Amino acid sequence: MISYLIIVSDLLADLGRSVWGDCPQFFKDYRFWQAVVTVVVILPLCCVKKLDTMRFASLLAMVSVGYIVVLVVYFYFFGELSYEPEPIKLATFAPEAFAALPVFVFAFTCHVNLFPIYREMAHARFRRTQVVVIISLIICASIYIVVASFGYATAGPAVDSNIINNCAPATVGVARLSTSFLVTFSYPILLHPARCSLDTVVCRLKGDSWYPRVRFYTETLLLVGVTFFIAFFMRDLDFVRTCNAGHAPQRTQVLGVVGATSGSMISYVIPGWFYWVLWPAPHLHPRRLLAAALAFFGILLCVVCVTCLVLEEFF
Repeated sequence: MISYLIIVSDLLADLGRSVWGDCPQFFKDYRFWQAVVTVVVILPLCCVKKLDTMRFASLLAMVSVGYIVVLVVYFYFFGELSYEPEPIKLATFAPEAFAALPVFVFAFTCHVNLFPIYREMAHARFRRTQVVVIISLIICASIYIVVASFGYATAGPAVDSNIINNCAPATVGVARLSTSFLVTFSYPILLHPARCSLDTVVCRLKGDSWYPRVRFYTETLLLVGVTFFIAFFMRDLDFVRTCNAGHAPQRTQVLGVVGATSGSMISYVIPGWFYWVLWPAPHLHPRRLLAAALAFFGILLCVVCVTCLVLEEFF
């Protein structure tokens, strides 16, 4: 959620600089947009109690994704680059691949929303949930593959980490605005399971009868406030690098650390550990061994990827 606040504030600050060149200085400050988006959009959306309320905001976010996909594909067929791209390599290997791997883990870390979705699903059943998960992952993977493939085919190895920077300047503004919608509306969906987890801890300590309404809004304000405070000063930590040629700061390091740590834990370690503990079978049962292997893979992935990120950043 912290990285989402950083991304949306940078996108809107870049949009302000490109659209309103002679605007007041605070319109170009990422902290201004961070505060405005958090107070005006994110906080009200986080105060809803059911994910179903977010369906219209999610629809707008999907429209934004569709626009970006169409833009990247269109620019491949009809766009013109200001430079001659280098030859495309179909496959290559470099140590930096381990530093980029956590971003892929982060891109598919949607496990935390499974239980809230299951509770609100009509006629919730295990098979129905499986269908929803499989279809969702296929859609996500298809979008990632199309955008990555056409973006790389357009610009070659010189493709920017923020792929919309490679598109025509006339379309970049709308693309940044679309991405801002996508990231902004994703924040409340991520906060929902985090608030449920925090509420479970509070109820264990104080009991279920401890002012439910007050508890709900207090937990919401606490989570939004903490993430906003960290994101507000994140740039001062000098944890992210900047692109060449004056482009917007890259967020691959932030997303990489999130994917390598929490992404690995949520996607691999915790599911494998839960299956090992809860599955009523002998220790050497094949399914339990696969669960143990999954958890071990997550721990190994976390250690290797964090090490590569640290080496890439400081050495």
